[in-house]
Parts: sequence; structure tokens; C-alpha cells
Amino acid sequence: MRLASSDNMPVPRRRALPTQARYRLVGILVAALTLWAVPTAVAGAHAVPVVHLPASTKPEGPAISPRSGRPITLALPYKHAVNPTTHEVQVPAGTTIPTTLYSTVAGQDGNTYDFSIVGGNFTSGAGVTTVPLDILPVVITFTPTGDVYDPTTANSSCGEPVSPLTAVETGPELVPRKWYAGHTYLGHGQYLDAQLRGEFWNWTNPSGASPGFGLNLSVSNPENLTYSIDAPEENAGTCDNLGEIDLNTFDAAVQSFLQSWTSTTVPLFVLKNVVLTESNGTICCVGGYHSAFTDSSGNTQTYAVTSYLTPDVVASSGLGVFDNLAIISHEIAEWVNDPFVNDPTPSWGHLGQVSGCQANLEVGDPLTGTLFSVAPPRPGGLTYDLQELVYAGWFYDQNWGVNGWYSTRGTFTSGASLCS
Repeated sequence: MRLASSDNMPVPRRRALPTQARYRLVGILVAALTLWAVPTAVAGAHAVPVVHLPASTKPEGPAISPRSGRPITLALPYKHAVNPTTHEVQVPAGTTIPTTLYSTVAGQDGNTYDFSIVGGNFTSGAGVTTVPLDILPVVITFTPTGDVYDPTTANSSCGEPVSPLTAVETGPELVPRKWYAGHTYLGHGQYLDAQLRGEFWNWTNPSGASPGFGLNLSVSNPENLTYSIDAPEENAGTCDNLGEIDLNTFDAAVQSFLQSWTSTTVPLFVLKNVVLTESNGTICCVGGYHSAFTDSSGNTQTYAVTSYLTPDVVASSGLGVFDNLAIISHEIAEWVNDPFVNDPTPSWGHLGQVSGCQANLEVGDPLTGTLFSVAPPRPGGLTYDLQELVYAGWFYDQNWGVNGWYSTRGTFTSGASLCS
């Protein structure tokens, strides 16, 4: 089915993946917005295998000061992309992540657009979908100096109360809390559950078609990775070192590693105080990206790479408001809303990190740098910084969100304008 322009709502193009044992249903998850904390779980010990990624021998230019060139986050094109209709077969067959394909007519230009969202069909009674999220911390060693950037450790003398791995696993991105949209209670769940319920509130509200709709990321840390590189670093110092590695070389190592991974899971590679560069180190600094490729079995593997930046590095590097969970919250949300990196939209831009025009459903980019803080569940704990995210309806000038909003905290109050 396709949507008539007067209907003002998305129409599912296929049914989501039928419930299977590996996608365990959980209680109702929820929705977006201003936040009030609920005690978090504590991460367990990480007695996990260590796997070595291929070392980089790519020559690197001299370390450079952070500067504009590439935005802080990216959506890398699908590698060896299959025909989009192939996903129509892979999703029901359970050989990739569970998604639903929708179709809508954009208010800006009257054209019809198809887009995939991870999870069940929120227009027809979908419940909670559980997707395994494999957190893979990457310990990076710069061989010229012997410096090690380890996301599994914390340096308390540098303002790090917990390690990046612990922060990710115990923060509101993955541990359920209560969420509100202004005065509207959206429920108790992970940040992404909150985002999705607020994003599609016309259907997920208590009286809507799918009040039990949600997405649960079931977290595991299957192994730690190591990556060594013959490259320089940015800032010399005890606390404010910033590592720089070549994006394309590292991504090739990631894809090689994932060739035999389980394509129904989502690998999240976590770096600590390391950014990615291009063109022999002259273009900097990418803090995260998401992408997809066709693996050796012919299945679609989605994944994301993010850097966790600690306070001293943020203060000294010029990278601004991109500390702790900011980049991670950006990338996970974009994976959910554009999992196969092929969701088209009318052209939009001149907002957030986008200086020109682009035409994809990247819910983080228009509000890159717009952060809000989540208080720690206990006194003296880590204050988490998350990014506000755009709702899908914003891209198509359709008002589907809670309170009539077009973004998580109501910063956007109207749909996108056509970019020129």
C-alpha cells in the first residue's frame, strides 16, 4: 500500500519479522523526553575474550588540531549493497535485523518516500521487539609512543569516575528509566525506546494502535578487541591525549572482523578518546558513524562505531559538546531510524552539523551538539550527556510526534523546509 497525501500517516510496506525465540519480548518499553532517573543496574565483570584486529600499517601524516572538514558523525554508504527489495526477503527469514518498511507522502514536495525503522509495525498493534546489541570495546595502541586508549578502564585522576564501557552499559541509553515529554508521561524504558514512542506517538499513545510498541536492546559484551597502529597522536599530556586513526583503514578492519558475525545482532564498536580522519590525516574529526554491508553469507550486517570522549579531552581538543554518551546516543538512534543507510527524504539542511543540503533520514544530524544531561542515579555518580534527536516526521513535514513536537525535547516545532 502507498499513502494518499490526505492521510498524513505512514503506511507499512511489509510486516515486521515474526516473533522468534532470539527476540525475547519484554514488558512495555517507552518513550522520549525530559528525564527523571530511576536507579541503574551495575555492569558485571568483563572476563571476556580478547580478539586482535589486523594492525594498521597505513602511513599517517602528522597529527593535526581538530578542525572542520568532516562532521563529527557520518552515515557511511552501504558496502556491496543488495537491492533494497532483498531486505523484504531477509527480514522475514530472520537473516538480518527486524525492521518494518513504511511509505509516506512528504508535505514539502508531495512525493512518496519509503523508509525502514527497526522494530515491529507501529501502525497495527506491534509490541516490543528485542534486538541483541554486542558492545565491542576497542583497545587502541599507538606503537610510536606506546600509548594505549582503553575503553574498559577509567582514570579517576583525569575526571573519569567510570570507564567508557561501564558508562555505556549502565547509562540511560541502555538501562531503563522514567521519561517525560513535558508533562506527558511516556513510560519506563531505554532512551531509544523513549525516542521511538515519542516519535510515533500518534500510534504508540495509550489510546493508539500500538500502545505496547517498543524496542529493547539486549546488551552483551562478547569480547574485547585490540587494534595497533603506527600513527601519531594529537595532544601530548597525561589526561588530554586525543588519538587519530584513518577512518577507511579502520572500517576495513571492522568489516573484515564482522564477516562471520551474527547478522541478526548489532555490533557497537566503542573507542575511547580516539577520532577518525581521512586523506592522510588532513581531514578531521569523525567521532562516530553507522553503516551496513553484505557479509560473506549474503546477509545484511548493520553496525556502528562511536568514540567516548572524556572531560579533559573535550576541554582541550576543541571538539566541544561531544562528551561521554553524546556521540553514542546519536549513532544508535540513526541506526534504528536508517538501519540500511538508504532511507531517502526530501532535501533538508543548514542545521546542526549539516552546512549544505542532504536527503537522508539521519535523526541526529540536524541537532548535533544539542545535548541534555541526565542526573546520576546516585549522588557522586556520572552525569550522562545525551543528544536530542529529530523525529522521523520532521523529515517529511508530518506531525506524528508527542505534543505535536518534531524532536525529543521540542526544539523543533515544525517540519523541515526544502533545502536549496
